[in-house]
Amino acid sequence: MTNVGCAAWSLPKSRLPGTLPDGMMMHVGIQTLSQMRMLKECHVANEQKLRQCLGCSDGRQKISAIGLNLVEKFGLNSSAGTKFRTEFFQFCLHVVHAAEFLDVPVVYIPSFNKNEIVGADDLAETATFFKELCQAAQRHPVLIASENSLSAEKQLALVRQVGEPSFRVLLDIFNPLRWGHSVEEIISSVHPYLLSQVHVKDGVLPGYDNALLGQGEGNVAAVIERIEQLGFCETYILENDYSKLSIEGMSADISFLRSCISGTQGKCQRM
Repeated sequence: MTNVGCAAWSLPKSRLPGTLPDGMMMHVGIQTLSQMRMLKECHVANEQKLRQCLGCSDGRQKISAIGLNLVEKFGLNSSAGTKFRTEFFQFCLHVVHAAEFLDVPVVYIPSFNKNEIVGADDLAETATFFKELCQAAQRHPVLIASENSLSAEKQLALVRQVGEPSFRVLLDIFNPLRWGHSVEEIISSVHPYLLSQVHVKDGVLPGYDNALLGQGEGNVAAVIERIEQLGFCETYILENDYSKLSIEGMSADISFLRSCISGTQGKCQRM
């Protein structure tokens, strides 16, 4: 059965992950340096403390990935990022160890904002970081993934340069549109290397995550249909901004997404 979940940062501030339906998958994120250092001090064998540091203390929710989102504020490829890089690398290994203990299958690093890959040098440096991380973490049964703004061609170049079997690309179905790429081309070309978890949001450009699924410019139904045809996705993670779209909007998105997965609404048009 295909799972449906939500990113913790997409929830309204007043709604904790524990208020979600039982069994929903969660993507949780490390957002700040203070959170990073607090988690770094947490003993890996302390499940309650680890989950508390990750912002998902309710054991009814399954954490399916940990995103190291704070790197977007520093960047690993900038001069400032070079000073931060060693500490961050060691922290990544700590998170991978914690992920194994918590039975979380994926740790991913986003390449947006100050960590965006904008040229050949950035691509090479990012690939080297991921390659070294995959090699250092190879005794842990945890996948390492990149979420980024690259085209299909550059995604494949990144995969080739990393060259490690534990490396994957995390697809967000709306992000390619934001950077002028074809999500259909990325799915068709890169799917052997795509993570089995996919971020799902919609939007009206130049914004994003600002429209319920099927009501924006993301052609969500057709994209989900193509993903289902290829059969690589096991978990869809909602990433709309429900602090603006409301918790009722999240319920509507869950229903819409499930109808797309099951095909019970044909082209998945919202009723």
